[in-house]
Amino acid sequence: MEDTKMGDTRILSECARGYKLNTRVALYANMIFDQVVFIDRGYGKDGNDGSDWDNAVQTIEGAQDLLPGGGQGLDRKDQDAIARGRNYALIFQSLLTSGNSYSVHQRLSLGGLHLIGAGLLYGAGGGHESCFVTPPATISKGCGLEVSYSDSAPKARAKACSIEGIRFYNPDSVEAEHYHVLVQDPQGIVIQNCTFQGSDADGDVTGRHTGGIIVKGCEDFVFLNNKFYYCENAINLQAGPIRYAHKGVIERNVGFGCYRGVYCPDAYALENLLEDNRWLPKQNYGYTLTRGFDLSGNPSGNTFRKNYVGHDTKANAYYKGSGTNFWDANYYGTNVLYDGT
Repeated sequence: MEDTKMGDTRILSECARGYKLNTRVALYANMIFDQVVFIDRGYGKDGNDGSDWDNAVQTIEGAQDLLPGGGQGLDRKDQDAIARGRNYALIFQSLLTSGNSYSVHQRLSLGGLHLIGAGLLYGAGGGHESCFVTPPATISKGCGLEVSYSDSAPKARAKACSIEGIRFYNPDSVEAEHYHVLVQDPQGIVIQNCTFQGSDADGDVTGRHTGGIIVKGCEDFVFLNNKFYYCENAINLQAGPIRYAHKGVIERNVGFGCYRGVYCPDAYALENLLEDNRWLPKQNYGYTLTRGFDLSGNPSGNTFRKNYVGHDTKANAYYKGSGTNFWDANYYGTNVLYDGT
């Protein structure tokens, strides 16, 4: 790995191009967080100080209560005013067992939060598994983890947040439109190096659906180097109450056994770059791949570059709708070039 320093302008240029690995390592090595809180779903307890694994909290909400203003019982809107401009690391650890699922959905509701898998920092071989077991669909409000912003709701103030190195797992979804992560109306969200997995029994079974990431409005987002297994929709882009799904980058993601790769059900996914993604067909588990890119909502102004869809039919691999988008060097089937027609 080449040597990089914070003063090196290559870091800025690489960040602009998509968070290269050596850049991330350099940033982690040099970044000073204003506060670090440890979360252990299995053994933590809300009310602890979160200073290390022996004193870890149990929930993401409990971790945020430890940040400036949180201990005063303030709403997130008031707490956000106190915490403005700061960055916080929430180090997450949980084992892959259904007993470790949360009883309610979790929420990132402050600016500057960075939810980081312990396995990414310390190595999964050291016992630091970072598996977010999504709660049952009947109690999760449609998602496992919510990242939301609202001008009026005092409990939703997320912006400039990131999620990295988390494995999202849903052992037994029982209803449609159940997603691991809901992103609703924030700005500046990064989700990278995560895995999103539905149950092996999902897929073509009626009434059992798991989705990866659903965006209901977001400006300036990056979804990078994520893996999606057995998802009905790996990524769903649509407008929210405040914002369109726009000015984002979706790059180097891979889907296995997903029904759709990227789904745009309305016309408000705009000015996004989707590059070097791979949506691969079912092998043993999951859905039969139906559409790699489904633009049935007719969005426009997006750029698709160097993507591949493992479907032999052009109209299914790239269901382009009637919107005007830019297509460059995309492929499908047995390495057939898609020209955007």
